Amino acid sequence: SGDRMLQAFVAVKLENVLNTGLRTDLHAGRMTLDFGNRRLIARNEFRNTTNSFVGGHWNLAQEGTWGVRSFLVKPLSDSFGVLTPVSDTLFWGIQYEDHREPWLQTDLYYFGINAAGSGSNNKTFGTYGFRLYRSPAPGQLDYENETAFQVGTAEGKNLFAYFVHADFGYSFALPWQPHLQVQY
Repeated sequence: SGDRMLQAFVAVKLENVLNTGLRTDLHAGRMTLDFGNRRLIARNEFRNTTNSFVGGHWNLAQEGTWGVRSFLVKPLSDSFGVLTPVSDTLFWGIQYEDHREPWLQTDLYYFGINAAGSGSNNKTFGTYGFRLYRSPAPGQLDYENETAFQVGTAEGKNLFAYFVHADFGYSFALPWQPHLQVQY
């Protein structure tokens, strides 16, 4: 059997940094990551693939109000059952989360990746995105819009891609709390 351990890291957590009321976390080692609504970066859930990284992750937040998260990692590759760092690839990002207004919660993010290949095999991508949403709750309307743009170069070509998700819903104030939703 190979080394398939998804997480093994050292963590430091401070609940009240310099008496500011802010919480900070620092993780270093092998880890999985969840960002935003998990569309672009997500931990494994019911999959047969492995998404694990080696590096660092930092979080600074005023719990329930706002937070800033960043990471600098190397992806791990599954080679015949053994997870090994992809030596020529660096993945990084930063995300700002704002939960001050329950009717308008916000995520703003940037994710970058650089794979240094030989000659024209260099790949560099930057993903810029935002997410605006209101979480479902009984007896109220909810919504979510996430939009991301990706620019970069691969094999000597300039690339551009985008992603849009939109949904609107309503949760009924009934015993089972049924939820009606329209998605695009």
